[in-house]
Amino acid sequence: MLFVFVWLPKLGAGNIGHGSMQVNGEYVSNWPGSLISVLYGPGQAAPDFNFDKAAEGALPEVAFKLKGLDESAIQDKWAEVKKGLTYSFATKNCFQTVAEVPGVTQEPYDRQERLLPLTPRITRVGRLQLQSRSAS
Repeated sequence: MLFVFVWLPKLGAGNIGHGSMQVNGEYVSNWPGSLISVLYGPGQAAPDFNFDKAAEGALPEVAFKLKGLDESAIQDKWAEVKKGLTYSFATKNCFQTVAEVPGVTQEPYDRQERLLPLTPRITRVGRLQLQSRSAS
């Protein structure tokens, strides 16, 4: 199973938000490996969901399950990406890593199951639209 988690920004708390993905036993999450990584540098993979939950101070506000993707290929891609993981807030942040690993940036994708009342709905590549559960 493939789940995507989104922690929304809490700017008053100095938190810019975060995105991650759980693919079977693999957890996809990219953080800056050092202060300079905010511009560009090494990335750091979070070990698991609990690490991100503690770092963000709460459960994610958004979670959804993607269907119909090759989960084995995603796990293989994450293993490859982790070997040379980099981070840049502008070009290689957590959300871009989550999109790159399953390759959802390469084709339109519209297969998901909403798990929370307010969930991003992927309507076309690069465009997310928030829809309430009652709108489905």
